[in-house]
Amino acid sequence: MIKMKSNYFYFLFMLFASLKIHSQNQPLTAKEGETWEIKWNRSDDFNGTSVNRSIWNPNVANVGVWSWDNDNVSVSNGTAKITVTQENHTRTFWDGCNQKQVSNFPLYYKSGILKTYATGNYGYYEAKIKGASLFPGVCPAFWLYSSIDRSLNNPGDVQYSEIDIVEMQQGDTNHGFGNDPKGMEHNLHTIVVEPNGTAKWHRPKAYPEENLNLYEAPFDPRDDFHIYGCEVNKDEIIWYVDGIEVGRKQNLYWHRPMNVTFSMGLRRHFTEFKCNQFYPNAANTTQDGFPTTMEIDYVRVWEKKNDSPNETVTFSNVGFESGSLEPWENIGQTATIVSNNVHSGNRAVFINGNSSIQQIVTVKPNTTYTYSCFAKVQSQGQNIFLGVADYGSTPVSTSFTTTNYTKKSVTFTTGANNTSAKLWFWNGDADHKAYGDDFELIETNASPVAVSGMSLPINSTTLNKGENLQVTTNILPQNATNKTVTWASNNNAIATVNQQGVITAVAKGTTTISATTVDGGFSDTIQVSVNENTSNNDGAPIDSIIWIKANNGKFVTVNTGSSNTLQATSNSAASKEQFRVVDGGDGYITLLSLANSKYLTAANTTQSDLRAGAKGIFNRQQFTWIDTGNSKMVLQAKINDLFVSVNSNTPNTLQANQQNQNTATVFTWGIAGSNLKTLSSSSENPEETNLVSVYPNPAKDFVKVSLGESATKNVSVSLVDQNGKTVLTKTFTDNDFEISTQNLHGIFILHIKSNEVNHVQKIIIE
Repeated sequence: MIKMKSNYFYFLFMLFASLKIHSQNQPLTAKEGETWEIKWNRSDDFNGTSVNRSIWNPNVANVGVWSWDNDNVSVSNGTAKITVTQENHTRTFWDGCNQKQVSNFPLYYKSGILKTYATGNYGYYEAKIKGASLFPGVCPAFWLYSSIDRSLNNPGDVQYSEIDIVEMQQGDTNHGFGNDPKGMEHNLHTIVVEPNGTAKWHRPKAYPEENLNLYEAPFDPRDDFHIYGCEVNKDEIIWYVDGIEVGRKQNLYWHRPMNVTFSMGLRRHFTEFKCNQFYPNAANTTQDGFPTTMEIDYVRVWEKKNDSPNETVTFSNVGFESGSLEPWENIGQTATIVSNNVHSGNRAVFINGNSSIQQIVTVKPNTTYTYSCFAKVQSQGQNIFLGVADYGSTPVSTSFTTTNYTKKSVTFTTGANNTSAKLWFWNGDADHKAYGDDFELIETNASPVAVSGMSLPINSTTLNKGENLQVTTNILPQNATNKTVTWASNNNAIATVNQQGVITAVAKGTTTISATTVDGGFSDTIQVSVNENTSNNDGAPIDSIIWIKANNGKFVTVNTGSSNTLQATSNSAASKEQFRVVDGGDGYITLLSLANSKYLTAANTTQSDLRAGAKGIFNRQQFTWIDTGNSKMVLQAKINDLFVSVNSNTPNTLQANQQNQNTATVFTWGIAGSNLKTLSSSSENPEETNLVSVYPNPAKDFVKVSLGESATKNVSVSLVDQNGKTVLTKTFTDNDFEISTQNLHGIFILHIKSNEVNHVQKIIIE
């Protein structure tokens, strides 16, 4: 958290800024020799008497536990005013606790929002803002955010970009601000497609080094106007408050076109978190302190000349939210505006039969553009076309044939003298019907963009023989023209790598995998260590689910009706006959019964039956797995150093009672199915309880873990799916921590391990 140590420079700056600001035509942070241009489609002085609706979009989708209302935005006396009011009302709301949409859900507050039609990316964003009078409870915010494009699904794709230039007055107790209104957040949010193809939210608390910026200001933002700025360039994002830098992050993912936005949402104590989402806190609803208003004196957006390779070109009614087709020309007169089958917002265009819509837009000569939209057809076998004509060359087009919304685009370069182009959306068959929404025209940089750097996501990894790992590269800048990388292994006998970045573990040992960019020769390396096998004693892989069969031809089962003893009596391998192989520490393994989620336990005495009876792992739960080949093994208990056998004098129970390995039972084992029972958090033996708290369960975006008073230093955490695949490994140094589970779905085994704790638990991620 940054704190100001001296206010002298700060007050001088504010005096200078107050004299200069309205006449400036360059950012306050502009350097000598730089040329910046104001973008008036995203800038406003708010000198009128009403909101300028040519800049600010009145149709913004609701996402919070309050509702946006245009009546809560006004302009007067040279400032824009966004107000939160206490108004009981209802609207459609996703109820996560009951997993359904509720059409008349009760809500208690309304707020205003200003969001530009136009989008952009690289530039300097600045606004002069006064916070709201109420604290805590609301959050005045100045931020940038993009659309969410789920059609981007290749590893490394960015589906969403959000930059919070400032969020003030949140009073976040987790960040130590508590009841201090001076605490501000300047954060980043994004959705990134992981190497396994799943889209994952990266949020500040889960990714603090990448996304989190905190600042404690030397002033109360409620008392007066202050200047909040942010420079976004290809390589970095830099935050300023009153011209003083307060944060800086590498620009890894924030390259999508974004809207400029001002808003005010609810915070504590008017919201509550449950079922992995925020709900209105009806009990704390009050009119005290409401209405409350934030004010914006001005907003300026500058772009450095020749520094914006992707600029959205403003053309009208791209989402049909006005309810009219204008200024689109309706050719054939069969195109209509509909409120069903929309991609985003409240409306889309529907073309019924042979017809088209078209719009003439202003373009630059000798410039490359990309024209795109989301579209779908009503039935299989139909199609709809998107295209461009009259731009100085042959018309270009693409077609949509799916019944789900997909995004497609065409790229074209204007002629030397062309200043306009015709954009069209055409249905060429009288029997075909189609929908379109969210049209976009982007000016792209036709000049090559050089690579400035490259890094790999990890420095080292450990693989098991035969295991594969897909590695993706982070190449800067994001819009570099040639992102080709060559991969190499220092020792192909230990691990190989193909030119798609897939590492394959070959044999035990350590080698180095390198990646080098073709453009610029930037490189990075990963040290790869290969294990000969994945278990402690040449047996079943750790975290795999297995069955075990005795020499009498029967499967080992858990007798849940008789003290959970283990017996070789079953003819099939259902859930009672399935065990998860768990790392028991110190070179030992243990077996976790899927029947009752308890660990296999031995006793000191030779006549005691083995049972699935422990929740934690101690001496009595540790075994040596001795591989005898051909998927056969012998087990030896650590507690008494005796080998396990099937006692035929009792109903085939298992006991650790043999002095010699040669007289022990040789068991056959194999990989089983993955039917999981619900795990209990209770323990029959108080001394085996690890005092571990894991919540919420079921989870959604995160799981919180509390280790009570256990003295920990390094806590190792792994998350294993139903097929035995480890999907997450992480180390924490605290007794209380949060695990991000965004974009994971299903049933998983959570293994938490340190010198004092060895805890395994099933969690459900919705």
